[in-house]
Parts: sequence; structure tokens; C-alpha cells
Amino acid sequence: MDTSDGQAELEIEKLELQEAVAALQHDLDAVERLWSDKLVVSSPANLLLSKAQLLGFFRAGLIRLKSFERRVQRVVVDREMAVTTGSDTFVSLIGADAGKTIFCSYMNCWSRENGAWKLLGRHAAIVGKMKADGTFEAASD
Repeated sequence: MDTSDGQAELEIEKLELQEAVAALQHDLDAVERLWSDKLVVSSPANLLLSKAQLLGFFRAGLIRLKSFERRVQRVVVDREMAVTTGSDTFVSLIGADAGKTIFCSYMNCWSRENGAWKLLGRHAAIVGKMKADGTFEAASD
């Protein structure tokens, strides 16, 4: 790995954490800056979503988080592309899983657009859920 790749990996890891904080704080200005206009998300609900659709969900109050922790496990940079893998742990304030701790694995793809890194693609999969009483549910529930 050359020095520029190492610097890019650190930059991507920082952006990964900024994106998680922006989602938690409902900071849509930051989210819009970090996400590519071409963003495609493969959600745990088996839906393919665009940037516009996800922003619409945030604005409509359909995505509201009580907590959100991201652990970046690997960052690989190849020129103008980067891939990250890791895990997210969050508690939603709304919906069928409100109050449950959700454990996900994820892979994010970043691309450099006009000199700035943007989140281009994301796949997330739920690997477990914990109810408020501390009992676990199967991931497919």
C-alpha cells in the first residue's frame, strides 16, 4: 500500500463515521453532501433505494434513530473507488423495531466525484435483534 492509499483509507474511515453521525443526528445537509446523487442502497428489507427515496424517508420521519454506532472493519481503496465493510448497531425510534437494538453487517462503496468522496452504494443485512428486555430475536423476524 502506498502512502496515498493509506491517506485515502483514513479519509474514507472518517467519512464513514461522519455519515453515521449525520444519520443519527438527522443532519440531512451532511447526508446530502456525503451521498452521491447516483446512490443505490440494498436495504435489509430487500428494497433497492435511491438517494431521493432515502432522503424522502428521513424528511417524512420514517427514519429516526435513538442511537447508532458504526464499526469500520476494513477499508480498501483502488484509485477512485473505495469499499468498506463493518457493522452497525442502532435503535430506531419508530416502526415495528422501535426500541430494539438492531445488529447489521454492511458493505459501502465510495467513489471520488469531482475530487470529493461520495457514498455510491450500500448493502446492509440484519444479523440480529435484541428486544428492550434483553432477549434476542432471529434475524429474519
